This record gives sequence, C-alpha cells and structure tokens, in this order.
Amino acid sequence: MAEVTLSKVRWLLDKAYPKIGTRPIAQITAHEVLVVLRAVEATGRYESARRMRSVLGRVFRYAVATARAECDPTSDLRGALTAPKSKHLAAITTPHRAGELMRAIERYTGHAITLFALKLSAHLFVRPGELRQAEWAEFDFDRSVWNIRLMSGNTVNAALRALGFGQEEMTAHGFRAMAATLLNETGRFNPDAIERQLAHMENNGVRRAHTRGEYWNERVALMQFWSDELGRLRDGARVLKPNFGGQKSFVSGQVFCR
Repeated sequence: MAEVTLSKVRWLLDKAYPKIGTRPIAQITAHEVLVVLRAVEATGRYESARRMRSVLGRVFRYAVATARAECDPTSDLRGALTAPKSKHLAAITTPHRAGELMRAIERYTGHAITLFALKLSAHLFVRPGELRQAEWAEFDFDRSVWNIRLMSGNTVNAALRALGFGQEEMTAHGFRAMAATLLNETGRFNPDAIERQLAHMENNGVRRAHTRGEYWNERVALMQFWSDELGRLRDGARVLKPNFGGQKSFVSGQVFCR
C-alpha cells in the first residue's frame, strides 16, 4: 500500500480511537461505530465518514478472520450514512472551446515539462496524478503502451489558470470529461471502449484483469483519432491579417473555421 494511502488510513483510524480504540474488538457494537461515524459527519466530512466505515470494516473483517471477533458491525450500517453529493469537475465539452484550449496550450511559455504535461493531459486524458508521477519504466515505446499506477498532483491545474481557463471552466481532470464527451458525440466508437480507455472498470481485481484487453484494437484506433482530432480542433481557426499595401482598412483580420 502506498505511503499516501497509509497516511489516510491512519488519519481515519485516529479519529475512531478516542471512542472505541480501547474497547475489546469483539464487544464493539454497530451503534458504537455509528456514533464515531456520526461525529465525523457532523463536521461536514461525509466522504470521510464513508471511507472510515470502509476502513473500520476491513479491521473488523480481519478480526473475524483471525478469530478475534464474531462479526463485522459495519456491515449493518450500509445506507445509514449521508451520501456525499457528487461533484462535477469543470471541463470544456464543446469543439469550439476545445480548439481554443489547444491553441492556448501551444502558446504556453512556462516550464517545458509543464507544457508537455498539458499536451499529454489532452491527448491521453489520464488522471492528473497518473501523469505527474509517471516514470520511464512505465512506458513501452516499442508497443506504444503506458502501464499506469495510481498517483496525484496539481501542476496542470496551475498551468490552466495561467493560460486563462478558470477553475469553473476547466480542470486537469476535465481533460477526461472533454475526451469522453466529444468522443461519444462522434458516434464512431463503442461507448464501452471509451469507458475502458477512461479506466472506468470493476473494483474486483479478477474482473479488472479480464477486462484489460477488452476493445483493445478499437481503443488504439480511438486514441489515434483523438490525437488527430485535437490537432484538427487546434488548427480549426486562424486569424489572417491582410496586407493592403499601405491602404487603410476597417478590416483588421478575418477568422476562418473549417
């Protein structure tokens, strides 16, 4: 388990210890666990409460497996917690604005690594953290395949702000929604292939391994199409400034779109 994940687990367990940490695990009731979870909910941390129930459930199930307890009381609390409201991350989902975004990225004058990150975010629409902490060992250049780990980061968001795209319009994660929306709108690809490319898969490890190769050929074609489409959108508008040989004109330029 990654250190960042372990620190989150420790933080959640530390919240529970003051109330039930000294109790024999076999004697802890569902009501006692609920009191702990409600205390977290009272601070508005609904997602943290949900995760705490999951973490405590793993502790209780381990206790059952090692004959330290008879049951997992968290299983009786399914549906008892307030469901966190889903948060829609800002994303550009129209061809016109996607083209403007790609042209803005071409003009980015910050650090070269950040420029590459912006371009890869658009073309590959991976999770921001997966991109930020990518390692060379993950790339198979002969097969043009990137084997990804789970990571996190915020560099691309800062670059988007510097380019003038506010957090209410576009986020690093929004590249995924942009790709999903525009690819589905083309009608060229099986929606399930798009979902597989977005890594929206089963939590079950066996199922995930089975589905890794699903729609692979279509996903390869999809990714090539998407990169070509981003290039087309980027080049879809040019500002032409005509030269009238010194004559004054009220027309300073013309925008052509194809």
